[in-house]
Amino acid sequence: MTDSTLGKILESLKKDRDELKLHIHLAAMETQDEWDKLEKKWHSLEPKISNFAEEAKSSAQDVGSATVEVAKELGKAYDRLRKSLD
Repeated sequence: MTDSTLGKILESLKKDRDELKLHIHLAAMETQDEWDKLEKKWHSLEPKISNFAEEAKSSAQDVGSATVEVAKELGKAYDRLRKSLD
């Protein structure tokens, strides 16, 4: 194998490495953005669940339904995020 062949192989590997590094960096940024959105939903949901029992006493059917929907959305979003990391 000649030096120029090794140089071409090395150059090709470097290009692939750089492209992968950029792709991983962008994926990490997208994942972080998704996580930040989920955290906002979590911090919105947590107090609602904590207060739900008290509010339920005064016929909070709508609040309960909305809380369940947000919880389902959050669960689905966690699943999507988990799958994107696989």
